[in-house]
Order: sequence, then structure tokens, then C-alpha cells
Amino acid sequence: MSYISEFMEQVTETPGPRRGNITSVWDCFTTASKTATKYRSQMKSTNRLVSYVADIIASSEEYEHPESKQLITKFVWQVHRVSPLWNLKFKSREGKRSLDDSEYNIAVRLEYDEAALKRYASLIRGFLMDNCADMSDNPCSVQISSLPGLRGSRNDEDALKIEVSSVLEKESRTIFVGVLCGVESCELQISSSDATVLPVLLTWGNQGVVDRVIHGLTKCFDCVVTPLLFSEYELLWATALWTGLEPNQDQSQSIVDCTIPTRGRGRSVLAERNSTSSSRNVSTKKRKVKEKKAVNDDIVFVYSVPDQFPEIREKLSSITLTLKSNEVKELWRSIHKEGETEFTETEMTAFHSNINEHIKRCLGLEVKKLTPEQTQLPYVSISRHGKIKIKHQDHVKVILRHLTMMCQGDMLRANPNLGVPE
Repeated sequence: MSYISEFMEQVTETPGPRRGNITSVWDCFTTASKTATKYRSQMKSTNRLVSYVADIIASSEEYEHPESKQLITKFVWQVHRVSPLWNLKFKSREGKRSLDDSEYNIAVRLEYDEAALKRYASLIRGFLMDNCADMSDNPCSVQISSLPGLRGSRNDEDALKIEVSSVLEKESRTIFVGVLCGVESCELQISSSDATVLPVLLTWGNQGVVDRVIHGLTKCFDCVVTPLLFSEYELLWATALWTGLEPNQDQSQSIVDCTIPTRGRGRSVLAERNSTSSSRNVSTKKRKVKEKKAVNDDIVFVYSVPDQFPEIREKLSSITLTLKSNEVKELWRSIHKEGETEFTETEMTAFHSNINEHIKRCLGLEVKKLTPEQTQLPYVSISRHGKIKIKHQDHVKVILRHLTMMCQGDMLRANPNLGVPE
């Protein structure tokens, strides 16, 4: 563990003399601020973001590649947490440099080595072909490609898309889709620069194929992949946090106003233009109505009976409660301050306390004694087993950022106590 010894040497060494002559403004910044990397403080805040806006570079990529967010909203995903990927090859490592370098282009975007990605895909295909007699489809191709447009900041790496196709009776179809990504993923506090941080893995497909692909990823990148399970606390957080999600109003509204003169030839010409704009407004309104109809207006909570009540569990395995979304959102707005970008733990507790009190008063049911299993919100559905369905493109990055924080957890730097007997 060379990084541990290097750390100890830096701690014990005598600080160097302070520079008296500063030649440029750049020299005023510390090495941490020069690198533009993000380190999460050890004193964690319990507040969580309600909305999220990517930086200007990541936002431009988002508009250039809208198909990336469309892919995320297409499937019901199983979420996995991934340790750092090692030996993931890039075309150029010019953007990566040590903390002592004084010049750095923050707009540098690293591109993956396509030849290396093909080698990784070939290795994963080999794991899929081994003992595939229990699979109904014969996997014939595996593709690993870059998926731009999902970064949250310029410091994030591009997402990776893994797609497995099969041939069944001369028909090719996709049997697995995986996305390795991270939105504002924190940098690892280790001296090595060969690790790539993509802590979130979204998978869709048959469980047997998923297991084989994950096994191939662990062998190719020397990483650990485990399912992300939502604890009761995290499920309550996600429910309270994402109940207030709304689509961006500026992208779903377009109004054209025309003034018609009272005389001359120009009246008929502008009238034709006005009729055209009116028809566009009507079509826009119809499209907005269709989008509203496509979104479910109900909020569904699914609970299970805990194991400590075996007699009740034998008779009643689950309870499903349905509430109107407009009423729940009205409660959410009364608790959360308008304009605040963060949702506090106090607000989360108050939100669920009011809902539980309403259910108890109306149905006589104490949901605090039940185990939350699944929540279906207008724009996202989640379950405690790690299943998630994002229904609107505007909320892809804010949800992925929340998942990134959950997947990274506290594993951000080397722990010298690892391997030390107690």
C-alpha cells in the first residue's frame, strides 16, 4: 500500500517555507482548488437536493445527446453499486495529472479507447458463452460504447453502455442493457490515478445474463459489484424527496402572439400567419394534455407485514394504499419552503408523519409498524429491492445524482485500518 506510506511521509515531514512573492493569481490557490476535483466532507449534511442543474459543459453534452436520457427512461432498472474500475483505457491521459501540476484545461474530455472496449466486450462474451445451455437465447454479440450526455460536471467520466444481443430463429433482439454512470461522483482520495469512478450500474435483462455480465465486469476491471438495496430510511427519503418532482415548464410551453393590422393587404397575410400559429398552439396544448394523461396521477404505497407478526403475515402478505397526487403534493408544498433547493431531514420526517396520521385517522391503520416495499410516484417508481423506473427525462440527472451518493457511501479514501487485526 504505497499510498499509505506516502501519506504518512507527508504528515510527518516539516512544512516548507511560505512563499513571499506571488507571481500570479493562480499561485494563490491551493492544490486542491487547482485540480477542480470534488471531495466530500467527512461532516455529512443530511439535506438532499430537490432539483439539480449540471454545469455548462455537461449541460451542452446533454442537449447534444438527448438519446442518453431517453434510454434511461425506457427500462425498469436494477441498481448496483460499483467499486472503482481499474485499467479502463483512454485515448489520452492529458487531462489527468498530479496535484503538483500548475496548468490544467478544465474543458478536456477524456475519450475511451475503442479498441480496449472491444477487448473487454470480447472477454464478457466469453463468460456469457460458458455454460449457456440453460439460456433460451444464444448471445451472439456484446457491445461496450460510450454514452455521452449523462455527466453532472466536467470532472465526471462519460457513462458506458453495455448491450448484449442474441439470435433466436434468425431474429436478433436485445437481451441485456447495462449503464455504468455517475453524476458528480466524488474523487477517490488515493495517490493512484488509474482508477475510474463510475459508481452506479443500471441493469436490465434476464437474471442469468445479468450475473454473467457482472462477473465479466469484475474480471475485466478488478472491481466489486453488489446490488443496491434501499433501506427503510432511504426509501422514506426517496419518497419524500421525489414527490415534489415537476417537469421543466420552460421546455413544455410555447406561445406565439400575432397582431393583425386593420387595413391593407397585410391583413390577410398576417391573418394566415396567425391561423398557423393558432394551430401550432392547439397542437402544443394537445401534446401537453397527452403527456399529462400519460403520467399517473395516483401515488401508491405498498407495505408488507413484518416477520414479527407471523399470524397476520399468513393471512395478509401486503397492503396497497393509493392517494391522489395533487393532495400529497399540496402537503409537500406546505412543508417545503418554495425556492429552496434542499430538502431537510426535518421536512422528510414531517412529510411522512402527516401522511401516516392521515392514514391512521381515515383507516385506523398504523403504517409505522409496517415495512415499506414499494412506492409509485408520478415521475418515478422505486422498490426496496433496488428496482427503479424513471418516467420523465427532466428528472434523470437529479435521481442519478442521488443514486451516486448512495452507491459511493463512505468508500472515498483508503482506510489504513483495513487488514489490521483488532
